[in-house]
Amino acid sequence: MAAVGFVVAVGWWSRSRGDDSVAALAVGDKAPMFQAPLGDGGSFDLADYIGKKAIVIFFYPKDDTPLCTQEACGFRDAYEQFVAAGAEVVGVSADTPASHAAFARKHKLPFPIVSDRDGRLRALFGVPKLLGFLPGRVTYVIDRAGVVRLAFNSSFTAAGHVQQALDLVRRDAAAT
Repeated sequence: MAAVGFVVAVGWWSRSRGDDSVAALAVGDKAPMFQAPLGDGGSFDLADYIGKKAIVIFFYPKDDTPLCTQEACGFRDAYEQFVAAGAEVVGVSADTPASHAAFARKHKLPFPIVSDRDGRLRALFGVPKLLGFLPGRVTYVIDRAGVVRLAFNSSFTAAGHVQQALDLVRRDAAAT
């Protein structure tokens, strides 16, 4: 019960400070195109996937922290299911490309992780901050046409991001 009270208080405090005033992408919005550096020295370009695959983009606060590692490993464990449903998974955090490369190696992550050092992607997608300063945890599913089909925001759960995204990707794959 204390945890629920804390979550409610955090949500109220964030809203009272105007921290959720960031224009977050909503279901039905066109996803913003972007290019960003990867841990392997390459670059990720969202435009390369539009028209070909659905994209699951999960924003997380920091490499190698307990909840972020749980989330990334959840996407890793379900990765083949995402691929079978016609989707690519992409992680995003503010860590350096070198940190992402080490994180991916350590946890055998099969998907690209984008470095958002300057926070440009978080701003572009409207990912809110928790308590006004902690990077938020938001997952977006973008369909083949480049339209946002899911925007799941939950800073305190990792498994929910994977399950929400996988359920939607599977439903869309079954419908086509």
